[in-house]
Amino acid sequence: MKKWNAEILEDNTIRFNSSKILFEIGSSQLSNKFKRILDDFFPRYIELLNSKNFRNKIYELKIEGHTSSIWNSHSTEDEKYLKNMALSQNRAKSVLEYCYLISKSHKSFLRKKLRANGMAYSNLIIVNGHENQEKSQRVEFRILTKSEEKIGEIIEELK
Repeated sequence: MKKWNAEILEDNTIRFNSSKILFEIGSSQLSNKFKRILDDFFPRYIELLNSKNFRNKIYELKIEGHTSSIWNSHSTEDEKYLKNMALSQNRAKSVLEYCYLISKSHKSFLRKKLRANGMAYSNLIIVNGHENQEKSQRVEFRILTKSEEKIGEIIEELK
């Protein structure tokens, strides 16, 4: 994880930090360095997730793109949010496309489970009361399990 500048969060989300490694400012094109990281990471990750121990427990695998609140700060709040949403969605989509294309197997599993979600700056990383711009600009791989789906169904029934 350290060589990928990534971390595993308490909810098992894998967070790739350092926006300088991932994309150029304002771009959704993966850097060559991030492609090499994904070449190393994703085949191992998907092999584990699609193993007989886990495949039937996974509801969805989300690739989330996140931005900081700084990009397009000269725009109106609405324009800034929508441009950041488009950028984060395009980044997540670029990661999904690359990961899908480098997968030698597991394509059927990926078509059923893999999703790209743009988050804009809705989930900033705050350190000591201030946004950490570098860490806010990130890509995360988040697993939703079927147990979470069941909990959601139970909550809906309670309403």
